Amino acid sequence: MKKIYLLDTNIISEFSKERPNQNVIALYEARKNFCAISAITWQELIYGLERMPDGKRKTYIEECLVEYKEEFEIIPYDDFAAGICGQLSGKCSKEGAVLEVINRLQKGRPFYVK
Repeated sequence: MKKIYLLDTNIISEFSKERPNQNVIALYEARKNFCAISAITWQELIYGLERMPDGKRKTYIEECLVEYKEEFEIIPYDDFAAGICGQLSGKCSKEGAVLEVINRLQKGRPFYVK
């Protein structure tokens, strides 16, 4: 089945919360067969896990990530995606703006959703 929803880290993180946002859960449940995550989102999830102190919560998140890897197709960051990002970055640069996603990718920095 073709995936048409690319879930971001903040949405995936909602699934492992003690009290997840029920609207997020309901929307996901209604569309879960059409959802995927990007390799960048997977990287962010692993990064977040690695920063956590050892303990019950970290163990729980590790278990969640095992399930997520089985449940979600992970879309690679490939030449097509890189081409689009290059175009967007160039257009932003012409306008004196920085496309934060590109800036972080180029510097190998993780993304944060606050």
